[in-house]
Amino acid sequence: CQLIFHNHAQFPYSAMPYRSHFGSSSFGSSPIAPPFATPFVEPMADARAVAASAAQTYSQGPLKHWMTGPLTAAQLAEVKKEFQELKQKEGMRVPVRSHMDDEEYDWRFGAPPDYDLANLAYLSGKTMQHAEGSLEQVVEDLVKTWEFERSHKLDPAKHKTVDQEKFMVGHDGQKMFNNTEANQVGNYNVLLEGVAPDLWAPGQSWHDTHQHLKDAFSAFPWEILKVFSGPPTVAFSWRHWAHFTGTYKGNKGEGQLVEMFGFATATVSDTLQLQEVNIYYKPEEWLEVMQGKRPSSDMSGAKSLKAGRLADPVDLPITFVYQEGDSYLSASIGCQLIFHNHAQFPYSAMPYRSHFGSSSFGSSPIAPPFATPFVEAMADARAVAASAAQTYSQGPLKHWMTGPLTAAQLAEVKKEFQELKQKEGMRVPVRSHMDDEEYDWRFGAPPDYDLANLAYLSGKTMQHAEGSLEQVVEDLVKTWEFERSHKLDPAKHKTVDQEKFMVGHDGQKMFNNTEANQVGNYNVLLEGVAPDLWAPGQSWHDTHQHLKDAFSAFPWEILKVFSGPPTVAFSWRHWAHFTGTYKGNKGEGQLVEMFGFATATVSDTLQLQEVNIYYKPEEWLEVMQGKRPSSDMSGAKSLVGPCCPVTGLAGDCEESASQDIEWPQIKEDIWEGFT
Repeated sequence: CQLIFHNHAQFPYSAMPYRSHFGSSSFGSSPIAPPFATPFVEPMADARAVAASAAQTYSQGPLKHWMTGPLTAAQLAEVKKEFQELKQKEGMRVPVRSHMDDEEYDWRFGAPPDYDLANLAYLSGKTMQHAEGSLEQVVEDLVKTWEFERSHKLDPAKHKTVDQEKFMVGHDGQKMFNNTEANQVGNYNVLLEGVAPDLWAPGQSWHDTHQHLKDAFSAFPWEILKVFSGPPTVAFSWRHWAHFTGTYKGNKGEGQLVEMFGFATATVSDTLQLQEVNIYYKPEEWLEVMQGKRPSSDMSGAKSLKAGRLADPVDLPITFVYQEGDSYLSASIGCQLIFHNHAQFPYSAMPYRSHFGSSSFGSSPIAPPFATPFVEAMADARAVAASAAQTYSQGPLKHWMTGPLTAAQLAEVKKEFQELKQKEGMRVPVRSHMDDEEYDWRFGAPPDYDLANLAYLSGKTMQHAEGSLEQVVEDLVKTWEFERSHKLDPAKHKTVDQEKFMVGHDGQKMFNNTEANQVGNYNVLLEGVAPDLWAPGQSWHDTHQHLKDAFSAFPWEILKVFSGPPTVAFSWRHWAHFTGTYKGNKGEGQLVEMFGFATATVSDTLQLQEVNIYYKPEEWLEVMQGKRPSSDMSGAKSLVGPCCPVTGLAGDCEESASQDIEWPQIKEDIWEGFT
């Protein structure tokens, strides 16, 4: 039959291509993809250990949840046969783990490891297909070699992937371990340092961690998703997965897919030896899944990095609008609505739409694209705004209109915003340092954020707890954006440490406060992009002219925060509906999203000192120029890839129900029902 490869999180029982060879295997045929592969965060210590086999050293669980582990000799023989057939028939590249046979080593398990089972699982379950010789491929091979050395070579002085004098590793702002320390306590202890004691007891030995985890999986694959910057500081996102076929602390798995997603920064030497590795993820969520305290679906589709469902179902009236030429029809229905990410349902009604039905600019199921931008252009000069509410983004509300907003439209927006606050009680972002003294304003007066706040509340995907670190960081970033965008004098920007502040993206040039204020944030955060996408040497005025007519505004939100001060690491989403024009390309109201992550070093008073932003600016600019569809960036594909095993074919990371719904079909179904 014709087979579409889906994410295992969506279709855990989908057949994979290699399964055809497994039909006569000694352990039986099953549509469940086997969970074998080498781990990234396996435990180790400077002592000998016992392995089930050279192919199952750390993860010794069963292939299927109805079996017992570890694999038998017959099962391993079948795995090897499958691996060779897969290589020959599909021609897939096998990861390169260097420094295995270049000299004699003292092996933790008495002999060098056998990676046939690990490689088969990696090839069968990976979601990315990196180009030959790409930076992604180089980095992945480096990490897999580092994992191999850390896991199997007893003497840490023989680990050739690390700079022996400088190497440090840690996660989420916790303690950093040098090479010897990390080798002694084991990577599970390193990468679970500081986790709540009821999830991971402190002070465990390498032996303890190994005993806890060795029976859970038959193996634990790992892959690079996206690389955002090259040496010396390599930033990348990653995925780590297994089928929970065994047991963990008395909790028996049922073969469900357990995924972790995260990002990392790795500083490397001129010879690509690792010097400092910082890993960011949500270890608590993984451990709660392993203990049976939450479902594995909570981590599927990169939910640990980005937005998932915003809220529980609610009952509310929804207005659907159908346009045929210049004619409009509308009808209101009452139904239970699940709030989904707009990337999944870009035409889904949001709660405020019920208020918009009688507005002067018409009703539409397309969520309005208003909000404050994160990377707006600015310079140390006065500028002209359409209004205090539309200073940088001056595009129309809808793609069939013209921008900027009229006075009547702005009045309606203000009314909507007040109604939303009163009826829904939603928290409005706090932008500090706006009225604490007199400022010289770029547009002659302080900005009006009613339109921006309405858009943020209407389009955001996360609902952060009051007083949470996410909320604090989001307010800080929004205040920084406000100051950068509207206060002419950079010395008056109170969110930054004037002496230390530096900002840049993806390993490009870092700008100090005055430089960034002069050239504008678009130039800062598009530095080094291909000239056919973003011409170098543009003035602030040039960048403003290019982008001001594209959107009515450009919202931004914090998704997840991974570490607290002094180095705050977080993922973010930036979005707008392309209702205007960009360099002659006319938008059709489609949702354009950017996803990325960032690290921000802050002072004791939470002033920004160094901000590093990681994302894929080329993809965004290609969408804006009409060179690729906006769907290429939806659902955090720019952060974690398409989430489709083996092939990397198109497909979102979320539940498959959202993948096959097209707006024309929705309209047809709705109107057929009304008839």
